Amino acid sequence: MISFNVLHSRLARRLIAIFMGLISIPVILTVYFLGRVGREEIVATGNRMERINASAVDGAGIVFQNLGRKAVTRSVQGATSISDQAKKSTESNLHRIQSDAMVTTAKDLSSISLASFNSALKQ
Repeated sequence: MISFNVLHSRLARRLIAIFMGLISIPVILTVYFLGRVGREEIVATGNRMERINASAVDGAGIVFQNLGRKAVTRSVQGATSISDQAKKSTESNLHRIQSDAMVTTAKDLSSISLASFNSALKQ
């Protein structure tokens, strides 16, 4: 066993100091530089993620605009088609109503004329 005096001798203290300097300083520097590099990597990764997010949001915005444009176009086309169908239906209903009214008017005029002619013959 090493005696107590050997560990507390001057040479032992110097050796321990040298050993600590040789071991602890590189460890401390390594930890420090790894911390700096790690921080730089974290910042770079954050910036990269921001750029990716920005491009994804821009892409989604473009897709959303295109979908909205298509939806509006389809809506306008649908409204135009419905409007055309309503116009044709209304026109056909008006033609039928006018035709029925003209037939009724002609019949009424015919019956009035016949009645008037018969009345004139009786006199």
